[in-house]
Order: sequence, then C-alpha cells, then structure tokens
Amino acid sequence: MTDDTTPQASYTAQHSPDRVGLGRTAGQRTAEIFAGLRAEMNPTPETEALSRLSGRLTARLLMRMAKPELFNFVPVRSGGFLGLIEEELDGQPATVVEIAAGFSPRGIQLAREHPELNVIEIDLEDVIEEKKNRLNKISKFEKPANLTWYSADLGVTRLSEVLQGQKVDVVSAEGLLPYFTFSEIPRVVSYVRDSLKPGGAFIADIGYSDVKGVQEASRVVSLFRRQTSTMPGSVHDEDTAISFFKDGGYKDVAVHRMPKVAERYDLPKPAPDVLFFMVARN
Repeated sequence: MTDDTTPQASYTAQHSPDRVGLGRTAGQRTAEIFAGLRAEMNPTPETEALSRLSGRLTARLLMRMAKPELFNFVPVRSGGFLGLIEEELDGQPATVVEIAAGFSPRGIQLAREHPELNVIEIDLEDVIEEKKNRLNKISKFEKPANLTWYSADLGVTRLSEVLQGQKVDVVSAEGLLPYFTFSEIPRVVSYVRDSLKPGGAFIADIGYSDVKGVQEASRVVSLFRRQTSTMPGSVHDEDTAISFFKDGGYKDVAVHRMPKVAERYDLPKPAPDVLFFMVARN
C-alpha cells in the first residue's frame, strides 16, 4: 500500500530465492507451508487439493522438529478467525472480505455455510489463478455462488480501489500484518478502515514474541523463516499491538489471546500463545 507514483511490488510479492520449490515470493512460500500444515493436520478433499507436495513435505519436516502441540496454532489460528468472523456477523446478511487469502479454504467454508453472506477473497493474481486450478481438480467441486475472487497486490493498490469504493462489514487478514514494520502497520490498517462501514470490523493477527514460546519453537521458526522471510511486525505486549490500530484511526480495539480463543471456540489445546487476534471497529 503505497502512495508512490510508480507502483512497486509489495515485499511479500517480490521474487526471492526459492530453495525447495515452494514459490517465487515470500508470500507464496508462506501460503504453501500453511497449506501443507492444514493438509497434514486436517486432511479433507479441499485442504489436500489446496496444498502441494513440497508444502506437505516441508510441513512434515517442521512437525518432526518440535512437540506436536506446538502446531496447534495452525487450526487455532484458522478456527479463531472463523469464530470471530461469525460472531461479528451473528447470522446477518453482510459482506466479508478476506485479504491475503492464500490457499486457505475458509472463504469457501464461510460462503457455503452462510448463504446470507457475500464473501470476497483477494490475493496476488498468480495465487488466485493457482487456487482456482487446484480446486478444479476436486471431483464435483462447485464454487459457492456467493464467493468472489479478486486479484490484486494490496501492497501497491488500495483496498478501496479493488472494491471500487464499496463499503463492507468485515475485513479479515490472517498472517499479513506481521510482514510489515511497526511504522508501516498503522498505514496498512488505516487503508482497510477506509473500506469498512461504520461499525465494521477489521480482524487480524499480530505476532506475539513471547520469550518462552519463541525458545520452544526456535528451531521451527528458524527453518520457517529461511523459506519465507523475517516478520518485523511481532510485538512483546498487547499495548503495542493496540497502538497500531489506534494510530490507524480505530476507536474500539480488542485483543484476544490464543489460548482463550481456543477455549472459546472449542479448538485444539493447549494452544501456544504466539499471536494476538485483533478486532478493531471503525
């Protein structure tokens, strides 16, 4: 998201060395690893179709390097977003936008289970095209009529431009903000706020640099970041995470800790406390 007159690809969309066939950009490699983790931990026709062998092999390697419960953050993060989105909407007709959707099946699930919703997923053009190709390999797969895919690099193009000025009820961004620096995050979240209706919610996650959690996962984190990139947007406390959204113009900001979210939505436990779920209202 830049105001430069000459657009450049955002950091996660820039080509960088791909050592194990996961993708040409940091964003693609991250998406492939999480797709592999989802397929390994929750094998369904959609999670398996949305993953590649390289992603699943990387996921298996990561999962051998630490205690199994460390990886509960994968279903808890995904399920936490789903629970918070559904709670925010409370069964009412609404428009939900998932930015940096990657190879997550959540948009499909939301659209399928909630026909009253208009669900929009946005990601880079090659990610969206690859997602379509993978899903088309599933026998009898039908895209829900209330699901729309848009292609855009939101590091270059404002969300309001992609949505053509449409105001929406909920925007979610799983795993996006930690790739931005502390000085960049308020600008990113303010651009999202421009597309929210009054009272609309932005649901996102911010990495939590808990010393104990980082030490326990150090080998896994090290390998993961060699394949993807560093994540400068991780914080050491809730107040810093809240300040990003306050500086971005949000008045009502709530922090939800991962273990509490796991308990709230009956998700796998113990859930490692490695990120904050943020719900910020316009």
